[in-house]
Order: sequence, then structure tokens, then C-alpha cells
Amino acid sequence: MKRVLAFTLAVVWLPGSQAREQPSPGDLPIRVILPAGIEGTNCRLEYFLVGSFGGFGSFARPQSGERAFVIETRHEGAAPKSLKFALYCPGYRLHTMSFDTLPGVSDRTIEPKLQPLGKVQFRGVIRGLPSRDTRVRYVDVDYTPSWICRFFGLIDCFQTRWRLTSVRLSSDGQFSAALPDFAQDAAATTFKDAGEFTFVIRDKQSGNPLFELHPSGSRSPLGSIPVAKDYPQIQTFDAEPAR
Repeated sequence: MKRVLAFTLAVVWLPGSQAREQPSPGDLPIRVILPAGIEGTNCRLEYFLVGSFGGFGSFARPQSGERAFVIETRHEGAAPKSLKFALYCPGYRLHTMSFDTLPGVSDRTIEPKLQPLGKVQFRGVIRGLPSRDTRVRYVDVDYTPSWICRFFGLIDCFQTRWRLTSVRLSSDGQFSAALPDFAQDAAATTFKDAGEFTFVIRDKQSGNPLFELHPSGSRSPLGSIPVAKDYPQIQTFDAEPAR
């Protein structure tokens, strides 16, 4: 009985076993540090890893008050061979980076230099809203980065929406929003599809969509407006109750 117990303890405390439990230097994550003055929680970073596990895509967000995005360099127990990521912060151009092989341990802190991006004023008017509804409403503007699939090297991929802004809707159904000028952003236009904007009225407390706004006369099944160099002087929308 004593021999069995002694043998068991010896196995647990073998130096080789202890070393296997410790992460190797090559497992250190990649940290993307934002410039000073930019709030990380307002930004969005999506990345894609390729390795023996195939492909894996996700997004990263820093904690409140922090400026560092952390990208783990291990998935399903294996280190990825390559990495791509796209970063967006309000008021700045999209920042993309590609690594055919992961950077060395000493180069895993990345400090991108973000370039300012202009805005385009967008005006809309909504018809079809209940006229007796006196509650204050807001229009949320989302952005779908359609180009990101091609950037990641995928024929098709799940498209996420990036929340850009929320603007107040006037009593006569009009709203105005300053949209990022993605038509002047090479990171998006390189792929001939700079993405599209979607407009939704959501409940401010629950976040649930109340009305989907569809551009009048548009054939888009999603009711979206493609990124363009300019937009109509005022765009008419039809409001449809969200499903």
C-alpha cells in the first residue's frame, strides 16, 4: 500500500510533468494596443486563425478603460500558422494586418497607427410609424463589413453587424446621422464591396428591434444601403414591425 502511494506521488511531481503544465513562450497571446485617447470598448476587432484545426474566426474586446485587445495564439490545443485581423475605431480608418506566420514572442505587442477617417452626413425620413406613438425613438445605424470574408480568404462567412451610432428620431419621422466615409477607406474598397448600412429602431431598455427600416424602392432583402461616395439628399424609409 505504501509503495503504491509513493509511486503515485513520484509521478505527480516529476519535473517533466510539471513542465508540460506550463505554457510555452510560443503560446503567448498577441496584444493589439490602441493609441492613447481611444476608448477600447468603442472599437471592434475581428480576427481569423488558420492552423491544423482548420480555420477559426472570432472577435476580441478589451475591458472597460483598457486599450489592449488580446488574441490568443492557441486553439484546440494547437498553435495557428497564420493570423489576420481587422480593427475599427470610430473616427478612424479600418486597420488590417496579415501574418503568414505568427510573429516572434518579442514582437507580439502591436501598436497600430490609426489614420483619421472623414464622415458623410446622412438624412432619412420614415413613413409607416404609428402616429399616436409619443415615445422618444432612436434609430440605430449598423454596419456590415461584407469585405471581411474576402480579406480572411473565405468564399462565404457569417456576417456580423457593427453598431456605429444611435440618433434621435424627430416627431415628424426624420433623423440625421454622420456615417463613416468608408467609400474613401482603401481597406474596404480594395475588395469592391465596402459593406452596407442597416437602420433599425430598437427598444432602448431591452435592445430588441421594434421596427426594421427599408429604403423605399430598394430590392435589398436586408433593407440595407450600400456604402457610397454620396447619398440622396434625404432617403425615405418604410418602417416594418420587426419579426
